[in-house]
Amino acid sequence: LQGVLGVHISLSNINALLGEISKYTNSTAYIVERHTGEVVANSTGQPNYARMENGAFQRVALTAMVEPPIVEAYWNYLADGAVTSPIRTAVGRYHVKVAPYTHYGLDWTIITLVDEAPYVKNLHRSMLAAGVLSAVAAFISIWVWTRRLRKTLQPIRELVAITDRFAHG
Repeated sequence: LQGVLGVHISLSNINALLGEISKYTNSTAYIVERHTGEVVANSTGQPNYARMENGAFQRVALTAMVEPPIVEAYWNYLADGAVTSPIRTAVGRYHVKVAPYTHYGLDWTIITLVDEAPYVKNLHRSMLAAGVLSAVAAFISIWVWTRRLRKTLQPIRELVAITDRFAHG
């Protein structure tokens, strides 16, 4: 017995799925038609289409929805295949990854934007703690080493002092 399994996911559900995933990863995601640059889905909650005056629906272009650095990363991907790029905005630093998705006639580009701040904050805190602990360990090591060296050299100092007293009478 053979059967067919069908799965139906509407584009509005993709927005909800992207939003749910992005919420837990501190990221933003966009799915874009590769050749048109029109947004298929996004995790920001913005509409993917606009209603025209005549009642027709028009897809929103990526350039109208996001900040210029994200669009620049998308165009760099289309031009030379650059899949990752760090960007700076007025808000902070981000890492953008652009990946193709082609499957059963779909020719999409998935753009993910990850905020660097939560990860870098923890990294800086860890580096500061490591630096302080290293400095304390170095200070303790030097202190123990000098104490040990003084104790080791004490008999030699006593011999030098006895020799000096003997030489001066």
